[in-house]
Amino acid sequence: VGAIPAGLPPVQIGSFHIFPSSIDQSSLLQLLLSCVPIALIGFTEAITIAKTSAKVCDGDVNSVHENNEMFALAACNAFTSWVSICEQVRK
Repeated sequence: VGAIPAGLPPVQIGSFHIFPSSIDQSSLLQLLLSCVPIALIGFTEAITIAKTSAKVCDGDVNSVHENNEMFALAACNAFTSWVSICEQVRK
């Protein structure tokens, strides 16, 4: 197996490419049609968990705002997509 390095690798900003240059329109359409349901399921799951947690903790389900949840999910996804810590682990 070899030696295991101590600590975590440094956090670095990864490269940012929205789409590869070789993608065609039919592949892009398939990609978008696949992404929309996955995003909706993830958002629904996050809202359900937030409302259940709010009900258990303080009993007020109305304290969860869907817009804030969507913004938080978008911010987390954007941050984690640009931080390439996994590339450092593979090297």
